[in-house]
Amino acid sequence: MPYKDSQIKFKINYVYCKRCVALPGDSISIKDSFYQNNNYEGLLGVEEEQQALALTPDSLLPDYVMNTIPHDPHLPWTIKNFGPLYVPRKGDVISMTPKEAVLYREVIEWETGKKLVVDWMSMMVMLNRSRLFAYRFKHDYYFLVGDHVINSQDARYWGMVPDDYIVGIVSKSF
Repeated sequence: MPYKDSQIKFKINYVYCKRCVALPGDSISIKDSFYQNNNYEGLLGVEEEQQALALTPDSLLPDYVMNTIPHDPHLPWTIKNFGPLYVPRKGDVISMTPKEAVLYREVIEWETGKKLVVDWMSMMVMLNRSRLFAYRFKHDYYFLVGDHVINSQDARYWGMVPDDYIVGIVSKSF
């Protein structure tokens, strides 16, 4: 699991096998419980599982299941409707508004080792004591999800996984 206490950390012996639904440079969304990637037309993940989520009333899902990243009231994303979220490539530069700061806080704090502060009232973003207008990513990131969409610890809750934390690739041999 890449996140612990709202920080990206690698925890030994907590290795997950997840489906990659967004590569660096993709934008990922969830619309009516189904994954969508701006660079892919087909179905992502297990259709039956996403259909089951779509048919489950929100009232039957606990808040800890419904509420996803970025865990901020300004962006009330859920496991049924989420994004779009751009998945950064190494070298990408984004303008830094409070929305982007909330979306990429853990990533930026992990890459810089500095505290990111968001002030929605003044629309300012500070990295330590310096105002941040733009940010250049130092790593590639991936959006990884489990096939059991109603009950899976994955990027919808942790956020994006940096390239340094990918320990292997599972492939199907024919």
